[in-house]
Amino acid sequence: MLKKVIIGIVATCVIGFAIIVGVVFFSPLPFKAVAGILAEQGVVMTGVGGSLNSGMSVEKFQFSNDKVNVELNGAKILWSNFFKNIGNKKFAVELLETQSGTIEFTVVKQEQNPTAQGAQPDPATPQNELAVDETNPKNELEEFILDQVRIKNVLVRDLTRNKEYRLDDFTLDNFWASKKEFSLEKLLVASSQFDMIVKGASFKNEVFQLTDPIKGTLKTAFSEEWIKSEIKFSVKVKMKGKMPEEVEVAIFNDKVKLNGGAQALNFQTVDFSPSDFIKTAFPLKQLNLNAKQLSMIQVASGQLGIEGTFKLVNSEFKVATVPEGLQGIFEKNGKTYTIRLPMQNLLGAAMSGAAVKLELWGSVGQELQGDLAQLMFEKDFAQISEEEKKQLETSSVFFASPVGVSAPTPVAQVSAVEPVAKEVNRSPAGMKTKKKALGAKKSKKAAMKKSKKRK
Repeated sequence: MLKKVIIGIVATCVIGFAIIVGVVFFSPLPFKAVAGILAEQGVVMTGVGGSLNSGMSVEKFQFSNDKVNVELNGAKILWSNFFKNIGNKKFAVELLETQSGTIEFTVVKQEQNPTAQGAQPDPATPQNELAVDETNPKNELEEFILDQVRIKNVLVRDLTRNKEYRLDDFTLDNFWASKKEFSLEKLLVASSQFDMIVKGASFKNEVFQLTDPIKGTLKTAFSEEWIKSEIKFSVKVKMKGKMPEEVEVAIFNDKVKLNGGAQALNFQTVDFSPSDFIKTAFPLKQLNLNAKQLSMIQVASGQLGIEGTFKLVNSEFKVATVPEGLQGIFEKNGKTYTIRLPMQNLLGAAMSGAAVKLELWGSVGQELQGDLAQLMFEKDFAQISEEEKKQLETSSVFFASPVGVSAPTPVAQVSAVEPVAKEVNRSPAGMKTKKKALGAKKSKKAAMKKSKKRK
């Protein structure tokens, strides 16, 4: 009899334990309990399902406060062998998914922390109570794995700036990371601002490399202030430490290219007109430039050794680099015009819009407007129409008077014809020198007149 009682008690305990284990690890009750607790903090979750053993699903997730409002539909985070993986210091997610959602936020400018301004913290206040003991890494994860991420149809609203962004698709496949390494098989982003796809990337033994080039498109919504039309780009790189071993970059729909490695780079533009892609009236168009086997020192110092051509409307300038920057020369009807772009980065300057300032030297007797009228319309300034004057004024914004009092030395490689007239420099210093010379001439004439009267 006693034996039967003992067996009954043991069986009841086993069954009870199995029920508890089943309820805790194989039912949604723990998640529902958590949802009830979070509801007190303003988090509302409906349609909660799943288990600790397999993961969690929520039909609708909502959270709102005075700074942010979040609503997600069809959210899932699924895993398997959760406790076994955690025991092995591994967190592995099989699927992270959201079918749709809306995120609204307001940017609130926070006041600066007095401690950050140099004030000493109150010694009575406990500091870093929750700081992690880095000397005890027993609980640190050694691996993080995401098999699949699928986030779709999320609308993001910036209420502060009245901006709206749309994420159509965010896909991540086979992402793995440890403390010092990572790899991924695929990353895809499709949004209202830009599209991008990465097929294979890794960082191992301090080497970062891409299996295939990153390809993408910057859309006009990315920056409505600057982008005029879609800009396609492609990037492939292999880095060891901070130095690039291999670089292949193509941007502006393959019109601007950069390739090479740590020892040398090649740079090329093919019929590149910045104003085709950027909202700018930058006057230089159809840039066909070539620079081969550039060392990193040359790139850093601006000694690019570029050759090629560019146009100012229909006037084609032949190009070479000089110590001061990029220089082009145009000669017609016995007149020589020189445009110089003093810079270290042609692409960066071309993209910076009105910040670009070109230097222009023309023939004797010409002012900036007169030179531009001849170059752009092959007319004297007095002969151009009102519409042409507007175009000229827009272009003249990009020209600044060059520094110094001497005209640039013509570049032999690009100029076969010697200038027939001395070029005039319209720099502030140059004009000042010219005014002083005219003033001295007038003073001399006045002195001569006074001397005659006295006689």
